Amino acid sequence: MTYSEKLFDFSGGDQVIKDNNLDKEIKVKKMTQKFELDPSRPAEEQMRKAVFNLEIDEIVIYYHFKEGQIFRKPSHYNRNELRNSGN
Repeated sequence: MTYSEKLFDFSGGDQVIKDNNLDKEIKVKKMTQKFELDPSRPAEEQMRKAVFNLEIDEIVIYYHFKEGQIFRKPSHYNRNELRNSGN
């Protein structure tokens, strides 16, 4: 993984962490992870970015493009369905 981003809501809630700098609890609303391309594996099989939207319980997976490809539809998953399936 090369990059990680988090979006916070300062009102508290379900996914809460303690922020020691602000001295309050904050709710995590959205997290993003970005991944580098491994040249030893096919690009189209590798994740480029994963977005976890905790407010609407959605996970969106974006994949790297193979050579010559200019668009690829991302995969959408319901976070609760994945959690309940055990995968």
